[in-house]
Amino acid sequence: MFANNAIQAVAQLRILNPVRAITLSAIACAFGSASTAHGEISFAPGFFASNYAALSRPTEMSFSPSGDMYVGNNTGLSTEQFIYRIPAGGGTVQFYGDSTIPDPDGVLFDALGVISGVPGSVLVGHAETNVGGQIKAIRPDGSIETIIGPDLAVMRNPANLRFDSQQRLLMSDNLADGIFVSVDGATASELIALPGPGRSFDVDQNDRIFLATDGGAIRSYDSAGALINGNFASGLGDRASLRFGPGSSRWGDDLYVFDPLSDQLLRFDSTGNSTVLASGLDSDFYFMTFGPDDALYLSITNEDRIVRVVPEPSALALVMTLSAVGVLRRRRSI
Repeated sequence: MFANNAIQAVAQLRILNPVRAITLSAIACAFGSASTAHGEISFAPGFFASNYAALSRPTEMSFSPSGDMYVGNNTGLSTEQFIYRIPAGGGTVQFYGDSTIPDPDGVLFDALGVISGVPGSVLVGHAETNVGGQIKAIRPDGSIETIIGPDLAVMRNPANLRFDSQQRLLMSDNLADGIFVSVDGATASELIALPGPGRSFDVDQNDRIFLATDGGAIRSYDSAGALINGNFASGLGDRASLRFGPGSSRWGDDLYVFDPLSDQLLRFDSTGNSTVLASGLDSDFYFMTFGPDDALYLSITNEDRIVRVVPEPSALALVMTLSAVGVLRRRRSI
């Protein structure tokens, strides 16, 4: 489809900067689709996607205000692993912290040190067999300290970590039934009692908690844990992943949901109506976050990569410009 010199041009870009290199599948998303190892991801018109990082079994992501990304590592219960750090703007993936941590799924950057006690620490939710769930803090100097747990009676495998506007630490758990809260960075208690693990959740600008259940529903709760709506959305697959938009002109403050039943990325407005942003996301595990650059990041655990997505009305113009300078090539996996 494209000339050989175009292929060579992109190959040279990949050698010069393997993380930030322009790839065709990144360009192809401007047209609405990009191929993957598992199938075809089709984005709504105007969305532009590219690989951001390649790393083993990535899970939750959290940004520092300066744009550094911290990423959890899912290699199995109690398996000792480092979490990852990716420099602002992309670059070489690095291990972070002085030592490994058992099953470090959840991460959250604690800019103010409200929970960790040291500004700039990274909170890590993890599990240890026969010991219980814990929250550790990786300090800016790399040292690691356990700040919450272990306590098998409360948490067993904390995964999603979120701050609300009161700087309370909210936590879901892959094994324990409920949503948990810590206000002092030393102890955790149950905030929302559930019939099963809480899985993915997020907090909106009014401190309402939206939770994806294993039964395929999304429920909403107030900040005290009282149920507001037991059926904000339904018909989704188990282990749906969700995030609220950052309130920007690009994304608004709607709720973004990966549905593993339909393999779609959905956008829900405040009334529960949804639109499809992407389809063909053929993987069991997706995690999402928004960066300080106003982009959406998808952590695709089973495909060992993180993808960056932006809604870009000028994407077609970008493709035409790149075509003019000869850097387009045949479409391939991003």
